Amino acid sequence: MKKSIIRIILFVVLILVIVAIVYIYKIVENFNFGKSFVISVEEGEVIDYNAVNQDRYINGAQQMWFDMIKDTERKKLVSYMKKNNYIIVPGKYDLRQGYKFKDIQEELEFEEKT
Repeated sequence: MKKSIIRIILFVVLILVIVAIVYIYKIVENFNFGKSFVISVEEGEVIDYNAVNQDRYINGAQQMWFDMIKDTERKKLVSYMKKNNYIIVPGKYDLRQGYKFKDIQEELEFEEKT
């Protein structure tokens, strides 16, 4: 009888530890990567390194844009796009403020500017 109670207690403790680890992981993930935001590139819109390096306004209102990421990472993105003559392919991209250049590079889709 005592062994079964101890097993139940250990099982509950194990579940609580797993829940705590998942909760802490989510907090750390949000802390490291910051707020999420969406960048939308419309068909026919040319987003080259110059456009990435500027603020974006639509109908007089400032939009979430590449100025939401760290300046050092945006500069790396601008340099990469300029060096490779890239533009960003139209689509919707989910980014986070704390992304490093590598994360941004993996999230965005590029093509050579013609």
